[in-house]
Amino acid sequence: TTSNPPSARPAPASQPPVAAPPRPAPAPRRRIADRILEMEAQQQKPKSRGIKFTIYMAAGLAVVLIIYIIYTWQAGLRQKEINEHLQEGRTFFSKDTYSGYQKALEHYRAIIKLDKEHLEALARAAFICAVLPGEFGGDKTLLQEGSKYVHMAQATDQSNTLLLSARGLLLMYGSSNLNEARHLLEEALKQNPNSGVLHTTLGLVLLDKGDLSEAREQLLEGTRQPEAMTRALIGLGEYAWRRSMYREAGQALHRALQSNPDHVKATLYLALNALMWGRSEGKMKAARQLLKKFHDKLASEASDLEKAHAELIEAVLKMRERRSRKAGLAKLQA
Repeated sequence: TTSNPPSARPAPASQPPVAAPPRPAPAPRRRIADRILEMEAQQQKPKSRGIKFTIYMAAGLAVVLIIYIIYTWQAGLRQKEINEHLQEGRTFFSKDTYSGYQKALEHYRAIIKLDKEHLEALARAAFICAVLPGEFGGDKTLLQEGSKYVHMAQATDQSNTLLLSARGLLLMYGSSNLNEARHLLEEALKQNPNSGVLHTTLGLVLLDKGDLSEAREQLLEGTRQPEAMTRALIGLGEYAWRRSMYREAGQALHRALQSNPDHVKATLYLALNALMWGRSEGKMKAARQLLKKFHDKLASEASDLEKAHAELIEAVLKMRERRSRKAGLAKLQA
């Protein structure tokens, strides 16, 4: 057998072609409209946050404004109430009577409840708390209350001449420390040489110490200032009594009544002075008229001590008349 030539050999079976890995499908092109919407959404997010922030800020400011308005309104009402108490307190304080001081003290207590640092209220309240027990025979526990007001005022690092006078009076009537009261008032006068209140208070301290000549000088200085004139004149009347100078006492007390016509103590002291001055019918008549004025007009303003003075005057008047001498003596003994 003959062999086939190489060119005539059968060709090997062909292999199937290897398939190429599938290509990812091309991402669809975003439409221009979708892209625009996405961009607008991204732009709107910060705007939305900004609007919310603005709303929160506006709400916060509104709350702060409302709180401020309420606070201002309440502060205005409080100040209005304080001013009303101040006006009433000053009116009663200026009377320089037992009842007047009591009423004034209530107004100053009300102010202190509203404002614990109100200097005028603290000073006047302290002054009253010293004067009521010291000069009118009132409740002595007021002396402690007055000291409390002094400490409250000192804590504010503020002071005035009335507060310094109150401190001097509290020392005199509370602890009877006349030397300390004198030193305090003399030092205060170095800083306030024209204060009638300080001069008058120092004069009363010196009068209590028995330094009569020096007391008279201070009281005379006190009469030159309207705010202390009546108290200074009454002090001069007491000074004149110590010297048995009833004419001078009568002049001072008469001037006190001219400056304050409804002053209880000046009225009663002038009646007492008339009785001490002499037994003439003129002096008796003057004392009767003053006593009638007290009973008709001033008794409601008087303290128990002043009412006792009025009873003493009435008893002496009755004793000096033959028809009522026994009744007068019995009243005086009672």
